[in-house]
Amino acid sequence: MYTFVVIGCERDLDMLELQAQSMSLYLPKGQEIILIINEDDPQKFLQGFSKFGHYYDNFNLMIVKKDHFNLVGGQPYVNQQILKLAAAKLTDNHLLVLDCQNFMCKPYAELPVFDDKVPYRHGPYVMDENIWLQYCKKLNHNVPVNAHNMCISTPLYMHNKVIKNLINTYDGVNNFTLWFYGATQSKSEFVLYQQWCEKNRGIQHYHYLESDFYDWAGPYLRDDPNFNEVFDQYLTDLQERIEYNGIPDSDLVIRDYKRKWCWTSVNHRAWGDMSDEQFERLTNKLKEVKLNTNSLINYRNNYVHIPI
Repeated sequence: MYTFVVIGCERDLDMLELQAQSMSLYLPKGQEIILIINEDDPQKFLQGFSKFGHYYDNFNLMIVKKDHFNLVGGQPYVNQQILKLAAAKLTDNHLLVLDCQNFMCKPYAELPVFDDKVPYRHGPYVMDENIWLQYCKKLNHNVPVNAHNMCISTPLYMHNKVIKNLINTYDGVNNFTLWFYGATQSKSEFVLYQQWCEKNRGIQHYHYLESDFYDWAGPYLRDDPNFNEVFDQYLTDLQERIEYNGIPDSDLVIRDYKRKWCWTSVNHRAWGDMSDEQFERLTNKLKEVKLNTNSLINYRNNYVHIPI
């Protein structure tokens, strides 16, 4: 069993509600979930959360405030990266790390732990190569960017012992936080995690490859200069996977990755950038899997596009 880890903030409450709604439909009862509030003052978050907290009634939910880790101030985006790693100190289970943008469309298919190894997905490195090189330099090792092509987008299975070893190497969360802030100019908790695996016996000592053309954690809809085209492709992919019922009488079920699919993702800028017509099309598609997008109406009404 894995512990789910979600980092929440006020901005993402409406997406978190959609995620929670999907979990109430498609997660087994008793699932352990750690929700960490990435706000210096969590009261507004908790007030908003109270409106849909009932979705978690059948789960083992642990709500943790940021100051539990003595993490006060700083940059919210960097802090949420640190909190995803610090969550390992709250459980002995391996982690399935989520962003609020992730939600479910089919019953949860938990990928197993084999010989204390957790799954990873194959995917090209898509971040700035300088981030990779900066961590190589800081950790004093040299690993090619495409060494194993580990996909580092959520949902992401993470090995608890790797994270604890990383944090403990820097004498606990407080000192690790200081190190993380100063280690590199640009930061990525998942790039650091991947490199720490490589530095300490290699990824394949802690993970096994569980991937295929049909990614069990996609499709993803993100903001894009060609958003209309990207949106249409996302909806096509989503339709295909929602309708998929497996290969009848197949002896290849173990390789039937589409059968294991249950997650999809729409980031906060994509929810805001889509037109009313696109929002209606996606809303109608999600109705087929018993999800409603009511919470995103309020989000869209207050959305302001900020160029990156």
